[in-house]
Amino acid sequence: MLIEKTSHKHSQRLFATDLVDLAYCPRLFYMKKTMDIHQVETFAMLKGTIEHEIRRSLAKSLKSEYESCETVDSLENLDYKSVIDGALDYGRELARKVRSEYYLQLEEIRPLLYYRLMIEEKNRLDYAINLIKKGEDFETVFSQILPWKYETGVGSIVLGITGRIDQVFRVNNFLIPLDFKTHFSRIAALLWKEAHFEQLAVYALLLEEKYPEYKVNKGIIKYTEDLRDEKFKITSKDKENIIDHIKDARNLINKHQLPPKLSGNESIKCKGCYLRQFCFSLEDGSETLC
Repeated sequence: MLIEKTSHKHSQRLFATDLVDLAYCPRLFYMKKTMDIHQVETFAMLKGTIEHEIRRSLAKSLKSEYESCETVDSLENLDYKSVIDGALDYGRELARKVRSEYYLQLEEIRPLLYYRLMIEEKNRLDYAINLIKKGEDFETVFSQILPWKYETGVGSIVLGITGRIDQVFRVNNFLIPLDFKTHFSRIAALLWKEAHFEQLAVYALLLEEKYPEYKVNKGIIKYTEDLRDEKFKITSKDKENIIDHIKDARNLINKHQLPPKLSGNESIKCKGCYLRQFCFSLEDGSETLC
């Protein structure tokens, strides 16, 4: 894929999540990139951040536990429950230090988070044991069920865009990016589905630049609240479209004009937007950068 070499001003540097906003609503993207919006971190936001950290800690510890297993018996006795407890304890301490005012609320949701993680890890372990009993070797099975990388940074100097991927799986010559979405209802996930795919497509493009020996043709969004995986196919055309979307993003910034609110069927997205109140307080028309 030919990428035209260029340079970008600091104000035009993009993150993968910026293209998520653009795909959801150009007005949302423009407001966040050009306006000084004061956002107070809510309990829901902190809850999502802490769960991401817990899952990162859990993935790292589980990888060591699995890779220490050399027999089916040792695998069947893998103590994932203690690993989950350790990750939750880490999350508790982090929450206490970061936002003590939300500490008790986070403690209240611990049992439900523990229950969800227990279901996930039991399913992971059962799947691994089943594959090995069918004759698969341990290394192959572990590469399928455990992330190759977690919280890995990707970026392109040429395109002027960066991102951080929650987990990356490696299967043969292919990489699969996975991104966690916490606290999303089914309807919210539906409204954001196209935008979430955009994020995976960005990751696919950036992963192939960082690891040219691998290809990326699929990605996964894991909705953690209801333990559901949404799997997306990512084509070469999708990656080419990302390059166009990056150009569209910069053109929108340079235009210095607030895009109109969504209309028609698209306006339903406004109900799921976290900047709805701020957005609706603005007048349409020209806006200067803040």
